[in-house]
Amino acid sequence: MSTTKPTLLKFLIKLHTISFTLFTALKFFLSAAIFLILFSYQAAQAQEEPSKQEIQAAMIIKFTDFIEWSSESFDKTSNNFTIAILGRNEYQGLFEPFIDRLFYGKQLKIIHYPAIENIYSPIEILGKIQILIVSSSEKKEIKPLLDKLKGKPILTIGDFQGFAQSGGIINFFKKANNRIGFEINMESKELSGIKISSHLLKLAKIVEPSGVKSQKNGTSEDSDKFQNSDQGMTIRKGIKKIGEGIKNIGKEVKQMGQELNKKGEKL
Repeated sequence: MSTTKPTLLKFLIKLHTISFTLFTALKFFLSAAIFLILFSYQAAQAQEEPSKQEIQAAMIIKFTDFIEWSSESFDKTSNNFTIAILGRNEYQGLFEPFIDRLFYGKQLKIIHYPAIENIYSPIEILGKIQILIVSSSEKKEIKPLLDKLKGKPILTIGDFQGFAQSGGIINFFKKANNRIGFEINMESKELSGIKISSHLLKLAKIVEPSGVKSQKNGTSEDSDKFQNSDQGMTIRKGIKKIGEGIKNIGKEVKQMGQELNKKGEKL
């Protein structure tokens, strides 16, 4: 009798310890599961509703398939295809998913100039830039810069009213159906020496030398199709990273479940 009590007591203590461990692990398992669901929901929400900048970044990348730069447009001492962002950087991190992709056989490079005065000092470098994205933060001073860039093989891109009329080549704008359209200044394009495919021109509103917009080359339906084809691409790497995070959490949860099963079997 005296030996039974300690044995029974030890068993009860062990049972209590295992039960407490199981309860703690189960609580952690449930917390991880809830976190996983919320994380998945946030990722799905992000995928469903890309921001204006995400869509535009993807469209800019897609534009390069329809645009041709001459060999003189590239610095022979560099192996870079360069996108420069001027002013407030609303595209922070959005071009990184494409950093491993080759453009004209060259590595993508992103440069940021915080303000117009920063870009004037290294003006000779402008010949080594293939795309210059101008933020609306610089719109008050944009005309002198675009005049200075006239004739250079640089694709200038903006997203504010008056950019194309001031001499910019491509300008994004919001359409009535809340989609993103773009307009092209044909005179600026011709002066730059950059060739734009007729397929892309058909999707754009054309800005004539007079500054008047023409709808003759583009239809709303065609532009919507172009935009829709790129929405998945805009956040592909961001969502992929989120997906990898979810996958890792899933592995941990699965492993935790296996350990719980083993402890349950022992019990």
